[in-house]
Amino acid sequence: MSTFYGTIEGQRGPATRCGSRSSGIRAAAQSWNGSVIVNLSYSERDGEDTLMVGVNTSEGSSAYGHNIWHGSYDEFVKLLEKDMDERRFYERMNW
Repeated sequence: MSTFYGTIEGQRGPATRCGSRSSGIRAAAQSWNGSVIVNLSYSERDGEDTLMVGVNTSEGSSAYGHNIWHGSYDEFVKLLEKDMDERRFYERMNW
């Protein structure tokens, strides 16, 4: 059984992929202006699933990126809920 499961849909219709604890799963949605990357993996050290969210921006021939989050799902959701309540979501991003 898969630990991680992903779907994507584009001009050729939907596609799905599965990931295990050992492989994880990575998804990137890209445009000419940049990309959003999500990586789901299992942390042996912490004994839980982890989430990494990154954003890459392209300007001409150069690209640069930022990790917005790397940690547990629960911590990420708690941070978002708190920031939405305090309206400080953008101030806490790791830019």
